[in-house]
Amino acid sequence: MTVRIALAPLLGERIGGRSAVEAEGRTVAEVLSALARAHPELAGLLWKGEGVPNPYLVIFLNDRNIVELQGLATPVADGDELTVVSALEGGSGRSLRC
Repeated sequence: MTVRIALAPLLGERIGGRSAVEAEGRTVAEVLSALARAHPELAGLLWKGEGVPNPYLVIFLNDRNIVELQGLATPVADGDELTVVSALEGGSGRSLRC
């Protein structure tokens, strides 16, 4: 499944200022893993450890927090959109801690 990923400014800065990218996977975890493989400079910001997302990130699937769904195991479909934002991000977009 191809999913669009809207990125918080700090994440986007790491990959040339892009505000969104696409990645493939069947679940939120697979999509985020594919994103980290495609853009290794994001891996340390996305993941705290193996399979553990950075606790300073909030991830939405089609405007619903994945915590309210099935977390990282939430299935995705073609055309879905993940939004990855920093829970601590302020106006400067530089507050994400890792």
